[in-house]
Amino acid sequence: MPEPKLSIVPCGDYTPETVRAALLAALDAVGGLDWVKPGMRIGIKLNLCAARKPEQAATTHPVMAAELTRLLRERGAEVVLGDSPGEPFTSVVLGRVYSLGNYALCEAAGGELNRDFSHHTVEFPDAVTVKNFEYSAWLEKCDAVINFSKLKAHGLMGMTAAVKNLYGVIPGTVKSEYHFRYPDPMAFANMLVDLNEFVRPALCLCDAVDIMEGNGPTQGTPRHMGALLAATSSYELDRLCAWMLGLEEKELPYLTAAKQRRLLSEAGEPLGMKDAAPYHVNDFARSGATSSWFVSNPKRTWDVILVVVMVLLCLLWIYPIVLILLNSLKTEGSFTTSTVFRLPTAETFAGLRNYVYGVTKMNFLSSMGYSLLITITSVVLILLCCSMTGWYLTRVNNKLSKFMNLLIVFSMVVPFQMVMFTLSKTADRLNLNNPWNICIIYLGFGAGLAVFM
Repeated sequence: MPEPKLSIVPCGDYTPETVRAALLAALDAVGGLDWVKPGMRIGIKLNLCAARKPEQAATTHPVMAAELTRLLRERGAEVVLGDSPGEPFTSVVLGRVYSLGNYALCEAAGGELNRDFSHHTVEFPDAVTVKNFEYSAWLEKCDAVINFSKLKAHGLMGMTAAVKNLYGVIPGTVKSEYHFRYPDPMAFANMLVDLNEFVRPALCLCDAVDIMEGNGPTQGTPRHMGALLAATSSYELDRLCAWMLGLEEKELPYLTAAKQRRLLSEAGEPLGMKDAAPYHVNDFARSGATSSWFVSNPKRTWDVILVVVMVLLCLLWIYPIVLILLNSLKTEGSFTTSTVFRLPTAETFAGLRNYVYGVTKMNFLSSMGYSLLITITSVVLILLCCSMTGWYLTRVNNKLSKFMNLLIVFSMVVPFQMVMFTLSKTADRLNLNNPWNICIIYLGFGAGLAVFM
């Protein structure tokens, strides 16, 4: 394994001139960009954890991303930038992230904002924890990946920088599944290391000009630090960041996992510590939740209590359905208000006779056919019309689109009872109250939430 390189340089603000000078200085100290060849497709994995403005210090700053894009374009490379927030991995969600974060600057610099939201399962036999996982397809089309993170406090992992940033290669809400799949702290930490070993970024950068402290990674408080870090190892970069924030390495389980796997040296002090001394702080505000996943026993006890309560609530929700099912197996007239909660007996058990009667005498199959027709046509209309509407509203920023957004949100909060009688009368007048036309009504009611999502 080649000796890791790391640099930290001052970057006082986000003006393009300052950022470009800092990038050149930081990159030169770790070998520069000579490995970039004309025609290469470089993927810049940003931290776009949520739709936030640049001044909120929750995401990689757009000027940082734009200036790096410009440097890569000058070397003849194609550049695509992206990430997958914890929300649905869709054009609507990412469109809002790109718009609010002002990432149009990256497009102006010659880059391409990722709009490929496909993903598939990949195999990684050498992994310790996650030997197969869902992977964002846009990164597979790149010849090399640059990991451009943001230094922030994190409620679960203590800190997020380069290592945790690659958790974003897992698409959208699938990330929530992995939290449940790997509840053990070291298993989750090894999963993060597995992802870093799978991606193997050619370069790691960290935006530490304005960092986030407190309730990170999205709701914390910005704090000016004035630095930019570059490294060939995400683990060395994170170890230095932890020292800068006054965190102990044992508080970051993924650094412990990296050491156990001999991916991080056992050196007594972080690489680059002397150069980082001006940025070391002793009053970094950690998350109010917990500084790591090594939670206390009382926290685990409350988790167990919460699970028990939720299971009981689920049973209460299912109980009426079970009650209806049991009574459907009784003979007609054998249940009253006093016997409805009793199980069927030999005298009251009707078997499947009630179901046979419903199918043969009550036009059940015909009704089910109409239900399928209405459901399928309504869903198709909603998918077709609402996806096009969402595409327009995301990409066109004018008064009409803002007004339409307000109408869509308003339609989601209006109770059905307020429009019930008017809707029924309108349906009668327009001849919509039949199986062939009622899908238009369902389109109207489903459009608000569908476009919003």
